[in-house]
Amino acid sequence: MAEVRANGIDGEQAMLIAKPRAPKVDIVESILSRIGTGKYQYLCFFILGIGILADAAEVIAMSILNYVFTEVVWFRSLDDLQLMGVCIFISVSAGNLCSGFLSDKYGRKKTFTCSTLAIFCSGILSVFASSFTSFIISRVIFGFFAGILYPVSACFIAEINEKTARAKYWLLNNLWWVIGELFGIGVGHALEVDKKGNNTWKPMIIWTCIPAFIAAVVCWNWLLETPRFALLNNPDQGIQILDKMHECNKKAKLHLTSQEVRELEDWSDKRRRVKGKAPIKELFTSENLRNTICLIIVWFSLTLGYYGVMYMIPLASAALKLESSPQETGIHYWDLLIPTFFELPALLVVNLVIENKRFGRRNTMIFSLLFASLSCLLGHIVSSQFVVFMSISRFFLQAAFCIVYLLTAELFKTSCRGTAIGFIAGVSRVGGYIMPWMGIALYEKDPTLPFVVFSLFLLVAAVALWVIDHDTVGSDLDTFEDDEDDHENLHK
Repeated sequence: MAEVRANGIDGEQAMLIAKPRAPKVDIVESILSRIGTGKYQYLCFFILGIGILADAAEVIAMSILNYVFTEVVWFRSLDDLQLMGVCIFISVSAGNLCSGFLSDKYGRKKTFTCSTLAIFCSGILSVFASSFTSFIISRVIFGFFAGILYPVSACFIAEINEKTARAKYWLLNNLWWVIGELFGIGVGHALEVDKKGNNTWKPMIIWTCIPAFIAAVVCWNWLLETPRFALLNNPDQGIQILDKMHECNKKAKLHLTSQEVRELEDWSDKRRRVKGKAPIKELFTSENLRNTICLIIVWFSLTLGYYGVMYMIPLASAALKLESSPQETGIHYWDLLIPTFFELPALLVVNLVIENKRFGRRNTMIFSLLFASLSCLLGHIVSSQFVVFMSISRFFLQAAFCIVYLLTAELFKTSCRGTAIGFIAGVSRVGGYIMPWMGIALYEKDPTLPFVVFSLFLLVAAVALWVIDHDTVGSDLDTFEDDEDDHENLHK
């Protein structure tokens, strides 16, 4: 101890340094565990899921419209499809970038409600498009608000659940995406939008955007703000929300001790100080820099690969069918339906392994990206089994895509979580800009050639994810902030 004093450290500090510290428990995480998962979370999953369903149905509708606008109405060129795809992805990127600012400033509930309502309105606006140009304008508006929706949903799920339930219920929410894809395919098939002389693509858009209106109305009337965001801005309001959640789940009031109330107020005060700083700058601090750069690469490559596969399957499948059977025309809905069905077991498999520390978020996603990459490559090499390999690729792409939102949400703090998801997803949508140009240019040379490039980008995503040196399975969302604060206090 004398040696310690000689070095300028007193006995109390030496004991603090020498004694192993027990990991801190986030007070909000502790209370959410007490509240548990129940009626309130189920209501949230339903409402958020309806919004995600509408988004997915519209994405499928746009892939169907690629064929409709070249072969059924307006008879546009492939160059026009490239332009439409780029414009939509630019607007989605802008929405992603704004989603963080809007959700961190105005709250998760208001941002989700307004974006779903705007998706419905812009969808209806598309129906009144009298030309291809006016249709693109309406789709650009739609894309902006669709870009806001998914990142906000990820924040919502992360902030209303205890840590042991976040992954499970985020995956369940992604089930709505698959249901939305199936809904969009079913509506397109029922209305026979690919039949020459039909003008039923407009009713298809109406049907696919109605769920967004339902989600907006129900969210505004029944959902509460997330407790973490509310606590960050107003501790009293946050405590009221926690109490209402507990009452909804347990049919009883949440009784907090005076010590717990003080800890919640302290939690709020610490994070408000962080929130006062520029959230985007926080993404590039020494603590977050590696994660931010790696996630941008992962998101860029995954966006290009995932949406590229969805965007190009209808065109490639129709071209391959035409080569083998020249008398067959139209969209082959089974070639859309079968790969989409393969996304359902992907959610089940991921749910089984994602909470296992041997696999976790990171390793599960790396394996998914590698197998998706291989499947895309084999779809080009063995084009006679194109649908089979695309089904396998959609299985692994769905697994990767539902994990990336959860992983990103858990790697960043509450004070910048919305900004992190929105900024990284927005910047990475550059992959979406180049996908239509690159995909259709390669498609003109060989219908399956785009999938070789998608395979390469998915491989790059797997490598970038491997560089992230830790997983978030079982982690509290904000405890590391407290650890940093204690570290600073020790050196004051």
